[in-house]
Amino acid sequence: MSLQAQKVSESKQEFMKKTTGNALTITFQGQEKNVMAVLDQKIRAATNEKHKSKSGFHYIEGAVFPEVSPNRLDYYYRVERASRKSSSKSRVKLFVYAGNNYVSTWAGYCD
Repeated sequence: MSLQAQKVSESKQEFMKKTTGNALTITFQGQEKNVMAVLDQKIRAATNEKHKSKSGFHYIEGAVFPEVSPNRLDYYYRVERASRKSSSKSRVKLFVYAGNNYVSTWAGYCD
């Protein structure tokens, strides 16, 4: 299985209903359950970590995800329907922490 992003943007988003932080929003072709299954499979294969869940987000903490960054980072993500009108596209909101701080920009953390 594979995922190919249709659209990617970086913006301030609500995080766990308590705060806001910078997030990557990535739109994929496919239903939520299918995108989630492929995303979980890719993350587990890359990090050897199984995600946990909290406040509607899946997360892995202190993980090295070689395709993203050589640094140990915390990844929080949620998959949701991209549009109320269509179930054929899904949106992934991805928040990344470096220690206790949001990664405010991707520069410096990713190769």
